[in-house]
Amino acid sequence: MWVALVAANVVVLNAWLTPVTATRIDLTEGGEYSVSDVTVRTLAQLDEPLVIEGYFSERTHPLLAPMVPQIRDLVAEYEIFGDGKVSVSFQDPNADEELEAEIGERYGIRSFPFRVADRHQQAVVNSFFHVLVRYGDEYEVLSFEQLIEVAGDESGIEVRLRNLEYDLTRTIKRVSQDFQSTEAILARLPEGTTLTLYTTPATTPESLAEIPARLRDIAQELAVDSRGKVTYREVDPSSDPNLQVQLQDEYGIRPLAVDLFGRETFYLDVLLQAGDRVQRMVPRSDVQEGDLRRGMEAALRRATPGQLTT
Repeated sequence: MWVALVAANVVVLNAWLTPVTATRIDLTEGGEYSVSDVTVRTLAQLDEPLVIEGYFSERTHPLLAPMVPQIRDLVAEYEIFGDGKVSVSFQDPNADEELEAEIGERYGIRSFPFRVADRHQQAVVNSFFHVLVRYGDEYEVLSFEQLIEVAGDESGIEVRLRNLEYDLTRTIKRVSQDFQSTEAILARLPEGTTLTLYTTPATTPESLAEIPARLRDIAQELAVDSRGKVTYREVDPSSDPNLQVQLQDEYGIRPLAVDLFGRETFYLDVLLQAGDRVQRMVPRSDVQEGDLRRGMEAALRRATPGQLTT
């Protein structure tokens, strides 16, 4: 008899000590932390690892701070139902200068100035409130504009999450369906694709002087990776009036004024021509190399036959 009791106790003890991972019960009134069947099916269809990274500042607007634990809890469900294909992490870029520079360069994620106030003073806090969804070389960033909604009247303001699961699952579907490596895109480009930089070095402002060299490096890499399908060239239209008219009439490319009076002008435009498809890019003065590379790759995708355009 006592042997049976000991055995029963051992079974119960083992069951009690075993971590419960498969069975999950959401006891919240609205099922806030239960993911839908659509989300479960979307995660089950993933072929590549999916990365969800949350970038939230410890010091942020007091109305946004309560949203962060809710996001953590729901995203944790994605990792559980991802069955090893989904990895999740949360970091504070304000506490890591290298991380802040990296995500700004690679994904264009930058802090946003929030105005905070109390009874004694008003201040501006630069904080992060972003979720990055990455699948292969495809990614999308959800910032606070996409994550929260604000409602209220004269009696007060209410800040709440918009529809996090819907936005997150829709983003995962989009990046997983759009995923295609740059090598695959280059392989589908037609022969004779040209990448032309129209630039006037003599009159280009100093704030833009480094952009042609950055574009040149990126374009030459793409030319090599395309195995000769992409040809890169640089053209100075300043001494060719006929070319200037052609650029304006066919592509809407006009010279930009260096000063307010327009006494001196310059060109800085990139034109990608792939068969009968044409894509134009106009670099900004504050653009980084990572932004240029992403813009170039996005133009290649739009110019590739068979790619969907929105």
